Amino acid sequence: LSKIYGYSELNAIAFISSCILVITFFYLFKFLFLLLCGWLFKQKNIFDNYFSYLSLVNKALGLILLLSSLILAFGVDDGFTRIVFTISIVMLVGVLLMRVVNAYFIFSQPFKIGLPEFIIGFLSLEMLPTLVFLKFLQENSDVLLNGFL
Repeated sequence: LSKIYGYSELNAIAFISSCILVITFFYLFKFLFLLLCGWLFKQKNIFDNYFSYLSLVNKALGLILLLSSLILAFGVDDGFTRIVFTISIVMLVGVLLMRVVNAYFIFSQPFKIGLPEFIIGFLSLEMLPTLVFLKFLQENSDVLLNGFL
């Protein structure tokens, strides 16, 4: 980063550390929120199953992203890297769709909710924190990398 953008290594390390810290707080908040929901609705097993499934899916997504980024970073710029990129995007979308479908099956029967209620809940609990985090990174990446940390 220092050669390309002129940032010092210390600022880049602080930026990466702050991103890791924010992600850790998001997952800690999500875990505590699911724990609280399980206690409030007296459905602790369902929320525990959902959180363990969520952790499993996130590990699979991490492996897909790690392998594809290694291949894309060290691969020769030819048709193979484009194929790997396309396959990794298709796999990511497939895993995320599978996550939504399985979450619907986990929560629909015990709570007797329909698809519209589930979509609203899923978007507010899953997508909104991710979008807030991406907006935070977008607006503060220059500030964090230029040494205000």
